[in-house]
Order: sequence, then structure tokens, then C-alpha cells
Amino acid sequence: MTVQAVKTQLNSLQAAQPALPADLDVAGPVHANPHHGGPHPATKIFRATSSSLPYDLAIKAVDTGSKPDAGLWFEREADVLDQLAKQQDPDRLNLTSQLHLADAASGLLVTEWLEGRNLRRHFYLNMFFEQRRNVGIAAAGRWLSRLHDTWGRDTVRFDTSAFLEVIHTRIQENSGDRHDRHLRYLEVLRGAAARLADQPNVISLQHGDFSPNNLVIANDKLDLRAFDFSNPITAPIEMDMAHFLLNRTVRLGTRLRTGCTSGLWQQAPQWQAFSKGYFGTPDHPPGPWLSWYALRTLLARAPFLHRFSQDPSRNRVDRFDRARELRRVEGLIEILAEDLTHG
Repeated sequence: MTVQAVKTQLNSLQAAQPALPADLDVAGPVHANPHHGGPHPATKIFRATSSSLPYDLAIKAVDTGSKPDAGLWFEREADVLDQLAKQQDPDRLNLTSQLHLADAASGLLVTEWLEGRNLRRHFYLNMFFEQRRNVGIAAAGRWLSRLHDTWGRDTVRFDTSAFLEVIHTRIQENSGDRHDRHLRYLEVLRGAAARLADQPNVISLQHGDFSPNNLVIANDKLDLRAFDFSNPITAPIEMDMAHFLLNRTVRLGTRLRTGCTSGLWQQAPQWQAFSKGYFGTPDHPPGPWLSWYALRTLLARAPFLHRFSQDPSRNRVDRFDRARELRRVEGLIEILAEDLTHG
């Protein structure tokens, strides 16, 4: 969608329902996320200004034809933004941006533009200062805890079998000469799932792409606000935790070595910081489900990293970066597998 098409759609929507200021000046797209066969539909982000608003607006244009369930993704995100706005404490910083308009027919989602640097930038600026980085990790834990407090938690037995089948297919299609190694770790995941089958999961709202890129620093106290809810559903809380902690900018595992069996998470300063933010103490035991979802996340990622690191159509720098990330991921996989086997 072009900026002119966005303007045309907004004019049409304003004529029918004046939910937005009439003097919007739209620019962009300032960001585009094409659909390459992954879970996300194609989107473009535009930025709009108005003299009648104290902040700019973000216009997310979702290409609802880019994948069969793109419309459902759109509806879920709009519904979550609406419900969070109604449930939040008015005396506290909002968890996310203010929703102004959601039109499923055009695929336009209009929200407050969140100003400020994201947590990824904070990590980059403090790459040599672990304590400052860990303050940001703790802030992410606080934000996720607030989200779950706001939405509510429940306890259920969660079926993990679908995850295992997806990973098996990815290994078969993409792991190449690492095929047998990845399958061995998949068997560890299967065995752990069988042992944990009677241990229920705590579930709540899942952000879906809970990463430093999508967390904006709101003030000098490092309070955060999040954007870009990706397929938000009710799911085990460890899924968002694992997704964040395994992001390469968090640098989990930089002090750890394979061969340790006393527990990955308890040794890591990144977990201690996140635990302090989420649970209020750095010593909260993460539990085996976090190791399980972390290993599942990495095993789903590793086959693609291997495939891309070997792809001759990619430039040498990109292939080298994927190979380096694969080594980090496989090191963590080994530690997590030991943790689940012997922990």
C-alpha cells in the first residue's frame, strides 16, 4: 500500500466515522515487513501528524491478502489493544499505544506513535556495561509481569505435540549435515515433554514477538511500552519469556559453558535480572517449562540458520553472520538439553 492509498482510505473512513483528525499529514512507509512464508502477514508502517494531537500516529497497513489468516491476525491485535486500554490502571503508564482506529476491510490499524529509543538500542549503547544492560532486562520482566497482571493468569495442561511436529519438519527440510544432531536434541525435547505432561502451564496473553526491538523506553526510570503484538493469543507465559531471553541482543549464555548440568537459568545474570523484574526477586526458580520452551524455540530456529548460512545466493557477510549465530544457538541448545536431561 502506498502513502496515497493510505490517505484515500483514511479520507473514506473519516467521512463515514470521524475517528481521526481531519488534518492528518501521512508520510512513509517508514518501515516495511514483507511476508516471506513466515507466520506474519506483510505490513507497512506509516507515520502521521496532526495539529490537534499531542503525539504522532502510527498507521499499520496489513496486507490481508498476503496469507490466509492475515485478517485474523489483524483482528486479534486490534482486539487486544482495545481490551488493554479498558483494563489498565489510569494512574500507571500505559502498557502499549493508544488505539484510535481499526478497520478490517482496509487492513488499517491506527495507534499512538511511541516515541523514544527501543530496548535493543539501549543494549547496543551499553554493550560493555552489563549492569546497565541488566537494568533494561529487568524492565522487560516488569513489563511482561504487568501485562499478565492486567490480562489475568490461568493454569492448564498445554498440548505441545504440534510444536514437535513442526520442528521435525523443519529439521528434515533445512538441517542438512546437522540433521542427525538436531534430531537428537528433538528427542530430548520429546522425552522432557513426556515427563512434564502432568505439570500444568501458567497461561496468559502472549505478546507474540516480545523482543527488545518492540519495547520502547518511556522515561528515565526505564519504564517500557510495547508495540507490534504478533498473533496475540492465550499461551504459556514461558513462550514470551524464552523469546525475549534468547534474542541475540540479550546475550544469554555468554558466561556459560557446555558440560554444566546445574541449571542454565539460575547461573545466568540475564535470568536473574529478568526474574527480579517479573517475580520481584533475582532468585526465583524458572522451572523446567522455561527450559523446554527455550529449547523448542532454538530448535525451531537452528535449521533455518543452517540453511541460510549455506545459501550461495546470500552475500558472504550475511552467510558468516548466520553461521556465527548458529554456533551460539547450538551452544545454548546443548546446555539446555543437558539442563532438561539432568536437571
